[in-house]
Amino acid sequence: MVTHSLSTVFGNFVVAKPNYWIKWLILADLFFDIVEQNKTEFANLINKQTSYGSKFVQVPIKTFIQERFPSIIFLKENLKVSALNLSENTPIYHRIFKENELTRSLLQKCDSLKIKYCTTGEKKFLDMYNKTKKLIPINISV
Repeated sequence: MVTHSLSTVFGNFVVAKPNYWIKWLILADLFFDIVEQNKTEFANLINKQTSYGSKFVQVPIKTFIQERFPSIIFLKENLKVSALNLSENTPIYHRIFKENELTRSLLQKCDSLKIKYCTTGEKKFLDMYNKTKKLIPINISV
């Protein structure tokens, strides 16, 4: 699933019509049944705790999966999405990326290429995205 700034939601901040929320509730109920019954290896895995933000804060992995529901619904249902473009001023996540104009420019280019790929379906945009992504200066060793 290729997501971009017009199909990604952080922290479940969504304002939507009832149609969206009906679809969200159906997906959430299915997910809840799987993870809360804890009868499968998948359920056991995603109910495990993981660090978040600092090594002292622990949350279940399922939290991060549930946060992807809006993006899944936007893509699957081909819903119209409006989003604020904060790419010029939003802080760059310095634990991963180097904080400079080159990084910001390359991150914006990657987003633009993913939007073009999702809009047109043309593989050349995904190929260009993959090449551009490799140019982004990072702070972590791979």
